[in-house]
Amino acid sequence: MKVSRYNIVTPSDRGGLLLFSPWTGAMAGMEPSFYERYLDPVRGDPDLAPPELQSEFLRSHFTVEDGVDELEQYRFERNRSDFATHHLDLILAPTLDCNLGCTYCYEEVRRPGIMEAGVVEAVKDYVSRRLRSVSLLRVLWYGGEPLLALEVIEGLGGWLRAQAGARGIGFQARLFTNGVLLTPQVARALLDLGIESVQVTLDGPPDVHDRRRPRLGGGGTFETILHNLLAAPARLAINVRVGVDRDNRDRVWELYGTLLRLGLAGRLRVALCPTVDAPGVCRSAAQACIGPVEFYSWYLACLRRRLDAGLPVTGLDDLYPRQRFGCMGTQLSQVMVDPEGDMQRCLEEVGVKGRSVGTIDRPLVFGPVLQEWMALDPLAVPRCRECRILPLCGGGCVVRWIRLGRPECSPYLEILEDALRLRDRWPQEADGPPPP
Repeated sequence: MKVSRYNIVTPSDRGGLLLFSPWTGAMAGMEPSFYERYLDPVRGDPDLAPPELQSEFLRSHFTVEDGVDELEQYRFERNRSDFATHHLDLILAPTLDCNLGCTYCYEEVRRPGIMEAGVVEAVKDYVSRRLRSVSLLRVLWYGGEPLLALEVIEGLGGWLRAQAGARGIGFQARLFTNGVLLTPQVARALLDLGIESVQVTLDGPPDVHDRRRPRLGGGGTFETILHNLLAAPARLAINVRVGVDRDNRDRVWELYGTLLRLGLAGRLRVALCPTVDAPGVCRSAAQACIGPVEFYSWYLACLRRRLDAGLPVTGLDDLYPRQRFGCMGTQLSQVMVDPEGDMQRCLEEVGVKGRSVGTIDRPLVFGPVLQEWMALDPLAVPRCRECRILPLCGGGCVVRWIRLGRPECSPYLEILEDALRLRDRWPQEADGPPPP
């Protein structure tokens, strides 16, 4: 047995060391003498550890068996993820229309209309064939604003859940919405369809949010969304996404204070996310965009100050890194269908005709677009091969790799150790519900 080349070790703020595996996301605190005896890559010998510890080292990927080439192991795990067949991830955009006029919207298309009956039937035909060989069906409703096409969600969503139940396979469903139409009646209907989690966006206190995310015809949306969150059934898991850039980052904590006062923070997962300069973002908004490293450094500093001051962090994302092999766009178990039956590989490309990789009745046609997605290999990039967080990053966002012509390094390359030390201090009661 030998020590993994990917282990990250950093001092804990509470004393001792923290050891983290980008492979599994496992983190363990330990004394320096323990680390030096068993897991130090120069002086340690994991074979000296008791058998139960050796098993735990292997399970956490702090060690690997002698003779294992971890680059080849990464290739194997990535291929296994990309070409898995035991589950089906179905991303459905029943409409590309929207009822908001967000200042920074990156969607390149906005089209009226909803998914027609012929496309719905083609989706059913496709899913019926695929469900013969899978054990789990996961559904994400996306848009546009998907609740503008609630009748499609109710009809097709109910059929999908019934099919999974009839075949005895697992079923999970979630929905991304701006929250304006998420009335208590709609929320209960979603739960009846097996949609147990939703993502809603709030961008700050009322004046900030309403300036950034107004109704399409004018007028604010904050109070409507907040009312809907307060009235939502407790069984519905809600993830509040807060888009952050230079325009609003000084005021997003006012929103968090509101959620705390109303007792919402304990039942929500609040995720602050950078508004990045992406194709489709209007140029005036792009000037306010914030780079990932700048954003995560700012957010870590904010969280650290809150912990130092004894302020609550209930429900907040603690930035603990989640391991992944590859991207949803390279995983052939993922099928994305827009209202016209075209298929794309990324949420940022939904509805973009020139980025189609097939249609629902002729899926995954191997042409230039799919080839572009599947040909990108981080192991062919020298700096990725040598990167200490390769299993965590995997070459980064593939759609940005395509657009930039090169892989974009994960911000965790710079902030990982700070994020680990922060997580080590995180109060357990502040974790809140799991992310949807």
